[in-house]
Amino acid sequence: MTDYNFGLDADLANKRVALYDKDLENDTRSWIESLIGEKINGDLMAALKSGVILCKLGNKIAPGSCKSSPSSAPFVQMENVNNFLNLCKKQGVATTDLFMTVDLYEGKNPNQVIQGLQALKRITSGGGKPTTTAKSAPTPSTIFETTSKNTTSFCSQCGTKAVSGARFCGSCGTAI
Repeated sequence: MTDYNFGLDADLANKRVALYDKDLENDTRSWIESLIGEKINGDLMAALKSGVILCKLGNKIAPGSCKSSPSSAPFVQMENVNNFLNLCKKQGVATTDLFMTVDLYEGKNPNQVIQGLQALKRITSGGGKPTTTAKSAPTPSTIFETTSKNTTSFCSQCGTKAVSGARFCGSCGTAI
C-alpha cells in the first residue's frame, strides 16, 4: 500500500502507528471470536472492513438489530459498518468512543476502531455502564416545586419570575 501522507499528516499517521496496542487488538479479536463463534484470520482491520463480522457481533449482542449484506461493493460494506455503529449508539456507547466508518474502511484510525469495540465490550459485558447521560424531562410536580419555591423573586429589568437559585434572569440575562 502506498503511503500518501506528507508533512503533518505523515507525523500524525506515524504517531497513530506508534500508539497502536497490539495486545488490545488481540483482546478485541478474542472477544469478537468468542461471541460470534468464528475464528478471524489475518489482519483484524481487513477482516472487519466489510462490516459483515461487525454485524454478526451486533446480532449476537442484540439479535436482529444489525442488517448486513455480504458484498464487495464499497457502498454496501460502508453501510454494514454504519449499521453496526448505529447499534453501538443504541447500546449506549459514547459518541467520543465510537469510530467513523472511514476510520475502519480506509484504515485512517485503527486505534479508534479498537477503542470503540472495547467500549462496546465494557458495556455489554457489564464491566461499565452506558456512557450516555440523557436527562429525563422534568415532571409536572418538579416544575411546580421549582416555581412555587421562588414566588417573590422577579427580574428588575423585564419582570420575569426568577428560577430558584438563579443569579441571572433566564429571559434577559440581567443579574438578579
